[in-house]
Amino acid sequence: MKRLYPRGTLDISWRHLFEALSDCLFGSHQDKTAGAADLREIPIGNAHSSVQGLITISVRSAFDLYLTELNLPQGSEVVMSAVSISDMFRIPEAHGLKVIPVPLSFETLSLSAQDVERSITEQTRLIVVAPLFGSRSCLTEICCIARRHGIIVIEDCAQAWRGALTLTGALDVDDAQDAKADVQMFSFGPIKTATALGGAFVLDKDHQRLLRISSIQTGYPEVAILRTLRRILRFIALKALSSPLAFGVFVWLTSLFGADYDELLFRATRGFQGSDLLEKLRHRPNRVQRNLVLRRLEEPHTDAIEARCNYAAEVLNMLPNGVVPGSEIQIGLGPHDHVHWVLPCESREPGSLIQRLRSAGFDATQRGSSLVHFPMVVPEPVCSENQSRWLTPERLANLVYLPMFPEMGQEQRTRMIDIIRSHFGEQSDVDDNVSLQKNNPC
Repeated sequence: MKRLYPRGTLDISWRHLFEALSDCLFGSHQDKTAGAADLREIPIGNAHSSVQGLITISVRSAFDLYLTELNLPQGSEVVMSAVSISDMFRIPEAHGLKVIPVPLSFETLSLSAQDVERSITEQTRLIVVAPLFGSRSCLTEICCIARRHGIIVIEDCAQAWRGALTLTGALDVDDAQDAKADVQMFSFGPIKTATALGGAFVLDKDHQRLLRISSIQTGYPEVAILRTLRRILRFIALKALSSPLAFGVFVWLTSLFGADYDELLFRATRGFQGSDLLEKLRHRPNRVQRNLVLRRLEEPHTDAIEARCNYAAEVLNMLPNGVVPGSEIQIGLGPHDHVHWVLPCESREPGSLIQRLRSAGFDATQRGSSLVHFPMVVPEPVCSENQSRWLTPERLANLVYLPMFPEMGQEQRTRMIDIIRSHFGEQSDVDDNVSLQKNNPC
């Protein structure tokens, strides 16, 4: 048994967890939303202004709500980022819509506006952009294209929350109007930044449409308090594994009983499991969930995100060029910066890198997210000049999620970085040997 730095920690305090637990058991904290709809006014900046949005149980629920309200003709096309969680592709298909995937750049984690425009047909009704890993792209070109075609743009910002400053200017309607999506959806899921153990916040430029969405959700049953209670208790247990010592004990115990701790953690943090996806999505938040989401929405959270950005910059800047998705995005708290919700890198031998790190006391995994690549056929010569730079299924399958643990001391950080650099150095040596053999076949 040894210390093992976990791949990440739940971004929520013990105070928030026990307030939610108390709210579940006793309702002892004031219900901020008693008698009110899920439509909430959130103060921003110096609190002299505010933004109105809808609290839902998840981004997936919000997406389903929009497709329900829009009631698009069967066979309508939804242009989407080719990489997302599988449910985001299943939802439009369940509504009888056709998903048209557009590839993402490995270096910028963004869609090419030209690729998006090529994908638009007379049947296209929606464009859904999904920033990954904590990045967020400038959407000016894509939004301008969408306006010309009369298409709604939805930004799935499930991985891009960066504290309360995210809402500043989010719905500006001045000269920045075309730079923002019509709809923005932010997640507070279990392993997200500023988690509320679930829930989402949705912004919409069209206030009347947001009211209609809210009206639909009002007709849904509330999530059972008992279900929320079980969820809180589960994540209290997971929070207790945040230290290297506790996590090391957990891994040792699972191995003792022949269990796969990677699988256990993956299943414990998944939001919706099993069949009947739409039935599970069609619920509205209960008071405990709403209260917790509201607390997280109003927190600046910048100190924690800055610490994470500094940690990510130190680790990733020491890695070879071309192995880090989104390497061309500046790390920071700007509107189009990268806040690194997770810390992925690409390795042609991911199993070897994971094994070396775990043996040295650092938990790395290939299950740091639930991302999948939607199957796509690229006709030649469409986009052929960019294919080598895409986040392809093969590159996605080779991603290793490094420990995101800003509390790690400098000595341990250096040791972890040395192991990673050694791994990539050996890969480079193998490449050089293969190249020499090809050039000298005799």
